[in-house]
Amino acid sequence: MNGASKSLPKYIFVLIVFFVLFQLFLPMVYIVDGVSMEPTFNAGDITIIDYYGMNKKFSNGDIVVINNDAQHTKMIKRIIGSEGDHVIIKDNQVYVNEELLEEDYLLEPMLNKDMDFIVQKNKFFVLGDNRNNSIDSRNIGLVDISDIIGKVIYHL
Repeated sequence: MNGASKSLPKYIFVLIVFFVLFQLFLPMVYIVDGVSMEPTFNAGDITIIDYYGMNKKFSNGDIVVINNDAQHTKMIKRIIGSEGDHVIIKDNQVYVNEELLEEDYLLEPMLNKDMDFIVQKNKFFVLGDNRNNSIDSRNIGLVDISDIIGKVIYHL
């Protein structure tokens, strides 16, 4: 066996390691599709997503990109409730753990029926900022952590 054929497995291993690290730690680009996050994001806005791989840690208020398997698409939403939170929508207002959520980013007042959720382990309650034109946890239920691709860290 010559030297070149001996080093081929090493090169393949290095390429595999590089590819895995590239996938786990390099930010991703997501182009906003739709109006559900207006006025925070508009259709066509370019966002940078911090892809977390297996180490996903998110907080209320984070804006995330999620897989929506039911519609075979990706969606951008704001996390409103995390594990253990009690989310109530009452009189078109959102309460998290009995505290009114201050939402100066909303496009217009929300028109919604009253709802009540307890966020389960490894789940999130998400809403679009354009509440009257958004498919979110009010329609699709709680979002599993495995469906969150990553958190928006920057947008152009």
